[in-house]
Amino acid sequence: MKKFAEKCRKCNGSGTVHFGWTMSYSGVCFRCNGTGKKWFKTSPEVRAANRAKAKAKRQAAYEAKLQAQRDANGGLTNSELYHKRKAEREAQWAAEKEAKRQAAQPVPTGRILVSGKVLATKLKDSQWGLQWKMLVEDERGFNLWGSVPKSIINEDVDGCGLSRGDLVTFTATVEPSKDDNKFGFFSRPTKATATQAVEQAA
Repeated sequence: MKKFAEKCRKCNGSGTVHFGWTMSYSGVCFRCNGTGKKWFKTSPEVRAANRAKAKAKRQAAYEAKLQAQRDANGGLTNSELYHKRKAEREAQWAAEKEAKRQAAQPVPTGRILVSGKVLATKLKDSQWGLQWKMLVEDERGFNLWGSVPKSIINEDVDGCGLSRGDLVTFTATVEPSKDDNKFGFFSRPTKATATQAVEQAA
């Protein structure tokens, strides 16, 4: 049976391949066993035609799959439907967030009672050493950032003992941000209490 020889594509006909981070090491090409050639039962033209035929078959199957998805999804593929729904959810979340922000009261100035839920906590390194900070959403809608009161830090657990959704109440000196009157900072918190979120305590 006649066989057709072609230059090995792996080693480009050299029979040797280079590898390593700097391509400084050499070894025998494992695809052609160092001969630099690959042998086939069919000619290059026949193999090229077979590859083109297989590619067309795969493409036709792919197009049929997409059409089936469009028929089931009102003209959209699964991917297009996913991205459409994702965009709709993001737009809804953004609208709800903006509506909530507009309904929030401006941050007051001075010493006030803060009562709300924890949105986030973070350990920060400052000139006074490591300190736990928290972002609190006050029940009046505005957000405040400041140090977690030492009286409610739980040193027996990982972190500061507070989690997202926990309810906190404390008295602190508050001032609004210069860029956003719905966001501010609190300092010197006292008389602090914390209640674990219901979904976490369950």
